[in-house]
Amino acid sequence: METYQPRAWTMGYLFDPEPPTPYCDGKPSEETDQFKAMRDAVGYNLEAALSALFSIVRTIFSRSESDPDPI
Repeated sequence: METYQPRAWTMGYLFDPEPPTPYCDGKPSEETDQFKAMRDAVGYNLEAALSALFSIVRTIFSRSESDPDPI
């Protein structure tokens, strides 16, 4: 028990405090609403772009399977 240091839980390099709460009054601010809207828009655009790319790759792959010698 010589190495047991209870202060390391709250003061040492092992201490990792909880992050602050984003808002204290119980309702989100306009900044967080705007951020969430922009984040969701980026996610939807990324999903649409990847879906279009996947459909193009699928079309190319199906054409290459049907025509073994494209030259």
